[in-house]
Amino acid sequence: MKILSAPVIVTAIAIVCIGLAVAYNGEKIDQLQAARKPTTIKASIPTVSVIQALTNTYQACVSSHGETKAHWDLTLKSEVESEVTTINAPFETGSMVTKGSVLANIDNTDYFRHKLSSVICHYSPH
Repeated sequence: MKILSAPVIVTAIAIVCIGLAVAYNGEKIDQLQAARKPTTIKASIPTVSVIQALTNTYQACVSSHGETKAHWDLTLKSEVESEVTTINAPFETGSMVTKGSVLANIDNTDYFRHKLSSVICHYSPH
């Protein structure tokens, strides 16, 4: 009998080890599949209660921080140079005014002086 060479012995041992590993893993897979049982899902019915709905009023309260702006802006300009002497009651923030309402009174001395000088300048005697 001849002495077998080392590569042949190593190859034979490797083939035997691979075969044993395949057989071992196959057995473990079969055990795992046998241990698995189909899971059953229990349907649970929720417990509910019913109450009678009643109509009622509810006052909501919201607090917040912010800035508000008016939808429309109004700029008042005077056609004459003069000083405002009084501001009348309807001319306040949020007030409604009607056409023709007097909002403020002005010192009309300068206005009349200007009108008078304008009339004098345009007057030419014949």
